Amino acid sequence: MSISLRVVGIFYNRSDIPDRGKQTVKDVLDYAVKNSRPPNLPCDNFKYIVSSTAAPASANAKPSVSAFFANYTDSFASQTSGLKYPRGEYFLSESLVENPSYVVWQFYVFGANGVPIIPNPRISSFVDVQVPDGGRVVWRLVKVLSAPNLVPTVYRTAFGLGDPKQAVVAPGAGVSAGTSPGHADAGSSPAGAAQS
Repeated sequence: MSISLRVVGIFYNRSDIPDRGKQTVKDVLDYAVKNSRPPNLPCDNFKYIVSSTAAPASANAKPSVSAFFANYTDSFASQTSGLKYPRGEYFLSESLVENPSYVVWQFYVFGANGVPIIPNPRISSFVDVQVPDGGRVVWRLVKVLSAPNLVPTVYRTAFGLGDPKQAVVAPGAGVSAGTSPGHADAGSSPAGAAQS
């Protein structure tokens, strides 16, 4: 059975990757890079960039994907929504700059029956996790909060949260000059970067 690969957000979705026995998520990505033209997409170039989750000199350094790229030579339809998208370059990267959130790539592995496979230990590198015959790999760019943040007034009202002046937030998170309480702000308040 073949293996499927999907990278959400850049519309890369294929199910023709041959099972070669005991391949890792990295092996699946490397196959897609070397064979960038899936039969169901007008894609002629697929790439990913690897970074490390710890200092390179550290024995605990684990490779992590930090960006994906796909170039489409013709317009195409999303296999999920059916919406049409124009030809061109599609690129998404993670951002570890907290504000008070950061954005990271996460992958999920499913068996041939569609049941998620939970690697042990749970936080594993894509170079270690194996993909079963007929399995599926899905990458998603997710946003993670690193501290409490201000809830915009419209949502405070919808959630029935009351007075925004009573909200508990990290010092400086979401409030800057010219911003009234209860309105989200794109400014300030980093701490140390982390990755989930």
